Amino acid sequence: MKSCGFCGKQMEDNMVYCPECGEANSTKVTNGDRTTEGNVSTLAGEEPKKKLQPLPPLAGQPTYSAEPVYTPTVDVKVNTEARPELKAKLQSDAYGTQPQATPYGTQAQANPYAVQDPTYYNTGSAVVTEQKSMNVVLGTIGAILGFVIALAIWYFCTNILHVIIYLHGFVFVFLPYFGYRLLGRRSNVVVAAVISIVALLLVYPTEIIFGTLSVKDQLEDKHYYLDLTYEEASDLYEMAREENSSFNAEIIWNFIIIYLGVAVGIFSIISAETKQR
Repeated sequence: MKSCGFCGKQMEDNMVYCPECGEANSTKVTNGDRTTEGNVSTLAGEEPKKKLQPLPPLAGQPTYSAEPVYTPTVDVKVNTEARPELKAKLQSDAYGTQPQATPYGTQAQANPYAVQDPTYYNTGSAVVTEQKSMNVVLGTIGAILGFVIALAIWYFCTNILHVIIYLHGFVFVFLPYFGYRLLGRRSNVVVAAVISIVALLLVYPTEIIFGTLSVKDQLEDKHYYLDLTYEEASDLYEMAREENSSFNAEIIWNFIIIYLGVAVGIFSIISAETKQR
């Protein structure tokens, strides 16, 4: 038998909680040769294992308590009618502004009690600006890669397969836009407009250059002894356009089809951007 350390009531040795006051006296229970205290069980004559103690916190690290901390809440009632300045502060909008009468009319004044935007401070603004700059650089690289891939497809179809795919113009706009969004992770109407303008400016010289190379390859295949330079092939290309009306009409028709594809691509990407906004 043992006595409760709180009320003095006699209780059994293997009892933990006092039957009188209900307080816990000890977690040590003896059952034959085995003694259990908490989660540690030892035999008679055996030294109990030491409990692992938590490491002390490093210098500068905050310490945390395992016990819950309760903060009492108090229902405070403020007579806002007697304090009009408090009423104005409580009725301020989400951005922390409140109207203030001035000789020049009613103006908004910042409320110091409102929650500020995290990007208001220099650190947050610098992080956001750096992220935007990095996205623009990666997006520009993606757009350039898109133009290169579109030019490769255009050259392969025109000069190797000798076919005119009427999706040249659409691919010439869509691939740079897709590359910008893929690497830059974002895009807007300004990006779509810039890509559209660049595509419109590159269509004419690209078709002329690829047409000249196509004429050069066809003449060298037909006459194996010819070894034309690009300048000579360009002169022959311009001469054929001036003297052969059907050849010139075919080139003009190709330009019309390609520019129609570019127009469809521009309309598609700008429509997609305006819908996202």
